[in-house]
Amino acid sequence: NKFIRQIVGPKAYGDKQPTKEEKNEVWNEIESLILPNMESHLRDKQREFFCTDDDVSIIDVQYYNTL
Repeated sequence: NKFIRQIVGPKAYGDKQPTKEEKNEVWNEIESLILPNMESHLRDKQREFFCTDDDVSIIDVQYYNTL
């Protein structure tokens, strides 16, 4: 959500552009917290995905993000 706000806010709502430090802070959070958790979740072989039995598809990723 923070990442999207940094991109969409200035373009759609005229918010101030984030500084390089703000962008880096959000990316570091995504890279260190969110992506590893998502990767672990998607690689869990015991988990059944929404649209497939054992292969992740773009639909699974989309629903993952929505949920």
